[in-house]
Parts: sequence; structure tokens; C-alpha cells
Amino acid sequence: MARPKKKPEDRKSYHLRVPLTDSQRKAIEKACGLCDQDLAEWSRAILLSAANKCIRKAASAVPA
Repeated sequence: MARPKKKPEDRKSYHLRVPLTDSQRKAIEKACGLCDQDLAEWSRAILLSAANKCIRKAASAVPA
């Protein structure tokens, strides 16, 4: 039985490739396991959190 189709807003269409050393990959995979998330889910959460933090910091540094 196939899984239900995703809503259009939930579909991911872009794939990010990041070169890593073997030790970097192992560390990331360990963190994913400790957080009980798959690689894409964990990476997306971490990257979006860092991106939003950077955007907020840049926005607060803009003189009014």
C-alpha cells in the first residue's frame, strides 16, 4: 500500500549536497540517531534554525 500523497506545500523540490569528511558524516549521523531523526529531517531543522538566527541578527543590526 502506498503512502498518502503530500500536500503541495509539504513537498521538497530542492536537494542540498554538502561535501563532508568521513568523520564529519559519522558525527552528523550519530547526532541524528541521538535525536531520533533521519538525516534530512535533522539537517533541515539545524540549518533552518541557524539561518533564522542569522537573519534575525542581521535585521537587528540594521540602523533604524
